[in-house]
Amino acid sequence: MAAYGRLHCPIFVLILGLSSLVSCQLHWDSNQASQDVVECYNCSPYHKGFEFPQCLYITDACNPGQKCSILYKPDQGLGLGPVIGCSDQCYPVPTTPLLCPYDGGFLPNFECYACCENSSCVIHSTTQLSRDYFLSPKVFCPGQCHRSKLKDCMTTGVECLSSEFCIMSYDSQSQVVSGWCRDANPRAVTACEYSLKTQGACTHSPKALAQDASLGQASCLWGCLTNNVDVMLLFNHYPVHDFMTTTAP
Repeated sequence: MAAYGRLHCPIFVLILGLSSLVSCQLHWDSNQASQDVVECYNCSPYHKGFEFPQCLYITDACNPGQKCSILYKPDQGLGLGPVIGCSDQCYPVPTTPLLCPYDGGFLPNFECYACCENSSCVIHSTTQLSRDYFLSPKVFCPGQCHRSKLKDCMTTGVECLSSEFCIMSYDSQSQVVSGWCRDANPRAVTACEYSLKTQGACTHSPKALAQDASLGQASCLWGCLTNNVDVMLLFNHYPVHDFMTTTAP
C-alpha cells in the first residue's frame, strides 16, 4: 500500500461503503503517485457476469491517474464476493493484516478496503482473495461470445461438475469463442487431445483476439482445460507463479 492523500469527508462516510468512499473529495498530495495505467477488474456480486472470481478473467484498464479499489468482508469467507473497480482516488486506510488477511485496512462497517496504485499490487491482492477458488476441483468454463466481447463469455459461462473438464474453441467464420463442459472419462479426454492435434491449436489468446481486430486466426482449439488456473492463463495470462508461491494467509 502506498502513501495516500489527506481525507476531506466526514468519518460517518466510512460506514456507508465503497460508493460513498469514492464520492468523497480527497486531496492528493503524494509525490510518488504513478501515472501508469493500472490493470484493474470490474467485479460486483450484484451483476451477472461480474461476480467474483469470474470477473478476474478479464482485466479492466483504468483511466490514466485512476487507482484500483477493493472492498471485501473478511469474516464470512468471501461472502457475496468483493467489489473491485477503478477509482479516481485512494482512501487512506491503515493496513491491518490481522483483521484483513487479503490486504487492506479495516473499516468501521466491518469490511476491508484496499487501494492499489499499480498493477502488481492488484495482482497480489486478487491472488490472495482467489486462492481458495483456484484450488477448487470444479472448473469454471466460459460460455459463448464474439471475440470482441469476452465479457459475454463470463455471463454465459458455467461451473463444470467436479468430474468434468472444459473445452475452449474458436470459430473463424463467426469469430465466436465457445466453451463447454465434457465428462472427464478417458475416451472424452483422448478425443479432445486428438481434436487439438488435428484441428490445430489456437496461436492467439482470446484476449489478444479481442484487443486486435486485425489478427487472423483459423478455427482452432485452445485446449482441454482441467483446472481454473488453466482457464485464467488462457483468458488473462494470469501470473500463476505469484499464486503458486505466495504463502497462504
